Amino acid sequence: MSLAHRLSKRLFELTAKPTSSTLLQPLSDDVQAFHRICSGYVESLPPHAKFQFREIIATLETVADGLRASGGRDHDRLLVTLQNSVHSIQEAAMKK
Repeated sequence: MSLAHRLSKRLFELTAKPTSSTLLQPLSDDVQAFHRICSGYVESLPPHAKFQFREIIATLETVADGLRASGGRDHDRLLVTLQNSVHSIQEAAMKK
């Protein structure tokens, strides 16, 4: 959960000011690392929760790819999507 907290903090900082594409690459790397951790975590969930959690982490992968491909364009939408996904993952982890 510390990586989720770090991502949330970073997202808050990025959405508060204009973001350059050079800042998005490290963020994308962190999102991919978070995705790998979440992928392992999903196996510890009860069967009924796995499907929903997998949908959320699929969004993480899509956002990471989008951040890499955006080149600094259209990243605002991706950052909001990422922020919502990280929040959903944190909530799901708290319920377990």
